Amino acid sequence: MKFSDFEPGHEADLKGESVHSYKLLLDALEELSIHQPDLVKVVETLVADNHGVWIVGGCIRDVFSTDGEIDFSNLEVDLAVTSTPREMLELFDEFALSTGADYGTITLRVNGGPNSHGYEATTLRGESGYTDGRRPDSVDFIHSLKGDLSRRDFTINSMAVDPVRGLFYDPHQGLSDLQSGVVKTVGVAKDRLGEDGLRILRAFRYLDTKSGMRHLSPELGDAIRSGLERLSPVSPERIWSEFRRILDGERVGDVLRIMSKYGVLNCIGDSNVLDPCMIGAVEAYSHADDPLPQTGTPLRSIIRLFLLLSNCETEQLRAWARSMRLSNRSLEILQRMHRWVPHPPGPGIEDQRRFSVVTAPHTDMILRVQVALAIVRGDEATSEHLSSLANGELIRPHHHDPLINGRIIMDRTDLEQGKELGQLKSHLYRIQVEQDLCKSSEVLAYLDQLDLNDASSLDSLKWP
Repeated sequence: MKFSDFEPGHEADLKGESVHSYKLLLDALEELSIHQPDLVKVVETLVADNHGVWIVGGCIRDVFSTDGEIDFSNLEVDLAVTSTPREMLELFDEFALSTGADYGTITLRVNGGPNSHGYEATTLRGESGYTDGRRPDSVDFIHSLKGDLSRRDFTINSMAVDPVRGLFYDPHQGLSDLQSGVVKTVGVAKDRLGEDGLRILRAFRYLDTKSGMRHLSPELGDAIRSGLERLSPVSPERIWSEFRRILDGERVGDVLRIMSKYGVLNCIGDSNVLDPCMIGAVEAYSHADDPLPQTGTPLRSIIRLFLLLSNCETEQLRAWARSMRLSNRSLEILQRMHRWVPHPPGPGIEDQRRFSVVTAPHTDMILRVQVALAIVRGDEATSEHLSSLANGELIRPHHHDPLINGRIIMDRTDLEQGKELGQLKSHLYRIQVEQDLCKSSEVLAYLDQLDLNDASSLDSLKWP
């Protein structure tokens, strides 16, 4: 079943061009009909009730930006529709989820199965007033595609396709800007940024593409430079969400440098915590033979963030992460790296075994971060040494967990629970790791040789 099999619904108030003039679009509609049959059924349901339906936004941008190299099975598709939220809820019944009805957005499914795909459909709308610089004061549902596209942030996001009629709408020359590699606002840049300050960060994210870097239009660049205060009302969660996507980009170093040039980097969280001097380390890490996938891994953005934060004090790092509402898990990883990255393993076998234990399960990641920092410092010998360890030459113990516990030690000695027992337990674990002991009997044999009556010896039984 194809989109073109249906009778079209409500017609747009814009003149469109046939998708047959745009092979990438034509092929994309064909691929979507094959790989996302749920989308075809959603469109069919809407147009059968005489509603207008258009594919809009990032989907169209991505089709034109990637030369057809798209995973259509997982391509995120957003819809603009003439139907109101109430009409969609009634039409799709239990398969409609009210995800943002006040702003016209309903998530539509065709069944309740575990593999059913949900599509965000948003009523065509006009907006007025952005008193708080984050959201419109009022939203009016309209029947004008022209009006809806004119409220969009950037021209490259203001394109639409009627999949049933096979028509392409581009009233703001978004395709031309895509081809020219320019990020430009729809309408006056200052006004658009004033509506939602997060668009400042979003503009930088759109600079980064798989095929190369885009550039800001002069008007947009001037509006960003003179309007950095517009980021202030934006919630930390939204800022981090957008900044994380920037950090996960293909050309993150280039984007961060441009952000620093415009003064934006210092506006993310507390001023002067993200260090522009460490952008080179971010690039060095990104170019390393990294075991993580190139993009799309949450851990990757946290690693790149750490490199920007690596010169600050522990308390500064913790305060910045909390101010940006990072998850406890992300904060834990940042603090772990901040503790161990400054202490790379030396050439000694015992040192390497200890390092692999205290840094687990992030040992390889921390090694590669240490390589990146050594490259930035110009320390070639250290970077080569650490690179060899990161590439499989690090010597690790066979057992990472302690072979004996406190109860066994208490049964073997006269020690009771307390500081001395904890010191001894830690020391035995260290010996187990450094000497790569594989049996509890080997650890106990070492214990039997210790003179536990010498109090001074217990004070020295610590990990370095």
